[in-house]
Amino acid sequence: MDEVRRHDIKAFLRALVEPVPLVSAAAAGYLAFLGLSRLEPLSVFWWMSALIGIGAIGGFGFSTYQGWRKRRFLNSEYDRLWEMIQDRHRRFHRAIRRAPRGIADGFLEIARTVDHTKKRLYGSIRKADLVKKEILDSEGVPRLSSLPIPPATTADKETNDLYQVAAKNFEEYQTVFEAITAKVSRTEAQCAVFISALDSLRVQLLGHRLERKDTAIPKEEMDEAVHDIRTQLESINDALDELELRPGFLTDQREALEELEQRGGTDQQVDS
Repeated sequence: MDEVRRHDIKAFLRALVEPVPLVSAAAAGYLAFLGLSRLEPLSVFWWMSALIGIGAIGGFGFSTYQGWRKRRFLNSEYDRLWEMIQDRHRRFHRAIRRAPRGIADGFLEIARTVDHTKKRLYGSIRKADLVKKEILDSEGVPRLSSLPIPPATTADKETNDLYQVAAKNFEEYQTVFEAITAKVSRTEAQCAVFISALDSLRVQLLGHRLERKDTAIPKEEMDEAVHDIRTQLESINDALDELELRPGFLTDQREALEELEQRGGTDQQVDS
C-alpha cells in the first residue's frame, strides 16, 4: 500500500493548497484574529469573531477533505465502483439492524466476513486504479491491436525475416499487456461478485424477516441459505491473496523481457 499512501499524500497536499478555499479561510481567519485581539474579551462581538475563526478552520478542513476525496481515484469508473460497494455495504447492515434479533443473529458471522472483504477490496481497487493509470499513460487509448503494417510474404527473404522479428516482438508485447490488464479486470470482477453477493444476502434477509417475523432461523437452514455466498466471499479473499497488483508492474515486465532478449542474444553469440 506504499504507492497508495504516496498518492494520498500528494492528493491531500494538492487539496490543501487549493486557491479558493485557502484564500477564503485565510481571510476569515484574519477577520477573526482582528476581532479577538481588539474587541473586549467575552463580549458578543468577541464570541462572534471566535465563531468565525472556528468556522473558517472547520470549513477549510472540510473543503480539504472533499478535495482529497475527488482526487483519491485517478479513474472515475473506480470511484463509482467503490461508491457502489459502499452503498451495498450500508444497505446490508441497515437490513440487519432492521431485522428481528432472532433473524439478525444468524447473519452476524457472515457480516464480519463481508466487512473484512470490503476492506480488502478497497486496497485492491486503489492499486488497480493506479495500475490502470500507468497503463493508460504508457500505452495510450486505444492501444494498437495489430501491427502498424500488416506482415506480408514477399519475394525478398530479408524483408520476410524483418516481419517475423516484428511479429515476435508484438507477440511478446501482447503477452505482457494481457497479463497486466488481466490483473486489473480480475479486481473489477471480484468487486462485481461482492456487490451481487450482498444483493443476494440482503434479499434473503428480507425474505426471512417477512416470512418468520421474530422466529429465529435454525442453524442448518441458515448455513444452507448463505453457504454459496460465504464461499464466494472466501474465494474473493483467496484471490486477493494471490493477486499481485501494484504500480510499476508494467515496467518490471518490460525490463524482464529485455533481460531475456539480451541473454538470448548472448547465448547465440557463444554458440556461434
